[in-house]
Amino acid sequence: MSNGVVVVGAGPAGCVAARTLADRGIDVTLLEAGPGHPRPAELDAINHLRAAAVQQWWWDGPPRRARGLGGGSAVNGMVVSGIDPLDVRRWEWPDAYDHQQAILDRLHIELVQPGPFTLAFGQMVGRGFTEGPPTAISDSRGWSPLSLAMRDGRRFSVADAFLADAPSCLTVRTGAEVDRIDGNEVVLADGDRIEADHVALAAGSFNSAALLVRSGLIDQGLVAEPLNHSTTVVVAQLSDELQVTGELGAPSSRLLRTATGIGVKWVDLQIMVLDYTGDTDEGRRHGAVIISALEPVRKKVMIAGINLVLRWLAEMPGVGKITLGEDQTPVSHQCCTLTEAFEGGRVVPGASHVSVIDAATLPALPHTNPMLPIMIGARRWGKLF
Repeated sequence: MSNGVVVVGAGPAGCVAARTLADRGIDVTLLEAGPGHPRPAELDAINHLRAAAVQQWWWDGPPRRARGLGGGSAVNGMVVSGIDPLDVRRWEWPDAYDHQQAILDRLHIELVQPGPFTLAFGQMVGRGFTEGPPTAISDSRGWSPLSLAMRDGRRFSVADAFLADAPSCLTVRTGAEVDRIDGNEVVLADGDRIEADHVALAAGSFNSAALLVRSGLIDQGLVAEPLNHSTTVVVAQLSDELQVTGELGAPSSRLLRTATGIGVKWVDLQIMVLDYTGDTDEGRRHGAVIISALEPVRKKVMIAGINLVLRWLAEMPGVGKITLGEDQTPVSHQCCTLTEAFEGGRVVPGASHVSVIDAATLPALPHTNPMLPIMIGARRWGKLF
């Protein structure tokens, strides 16, 4: 008996694609290797940094990759960033804004009050940059409030948004790790086999590509290194006046998006402030500033961002020791491992019954945090399937 479409991976792409198909009356089985509900309290907390300690919701080894119902949206910083108009034009996705609005209608967005470090940092930013709209609005630039996927101060994942009231033709299975695709059957690690008319891979840039290789559908040589936003973290020890006290609020509440003008005219620099990233051995809390160049390679942009942040921090009362770190964020933006091999398409060459619908086949590295662009791409696929 056929199960219609099997979607592998219940992250942002998988949840959106499965629900889009189900709303069209198509039978869908959504498979997730990791755990499901109920989520641990650490994942629902407004302090998203606690998610790093919940080991069963992460795949082993670097790079950090989420597993579990909701995928990255169940463990990340909850930031929702609208697709950049530049990407809409260059990817030739004229319907992207309509799909984005349909997604935002299901997500629940909240803004949170900035902590003392963010407020002080904002005074420095305000010398040269204007206030911007919330980040869920496309082309958000300036000093903007973070649009956070939350409801009543708790995480609201993509699984919460798209699976809670799904039609009966959508079946969700957690703890269902896929070993390989064998013809029209999806073979699970426990030996169970699920027949499918079509298989849609949404297991992430690493796992989707690895599954195709294990299944003999592509050669390893076709898998490219993932594209990521180049990121540097500046950590600052804070005085008592700048420290978050009592119950932790949201570590992140604001970011700056701007165009440096170094070689390009569009937004190429993003600076996000964290009011809290942990404690020193002496028990003093510290904050951080995450600087991202929104191009695959943009060293001059990164240098400009670091210099800007260091200058502002040096002028801020209450900021003590400043150190530079690398990749202190729990999730990196891994995209485009199969884009070149698939020549801009989604269907696996030579296997028309298999598609890859996640970040692995995005047209290019997005000029914003990639969750919404990934979801837009998955919804476009589900509408056209």
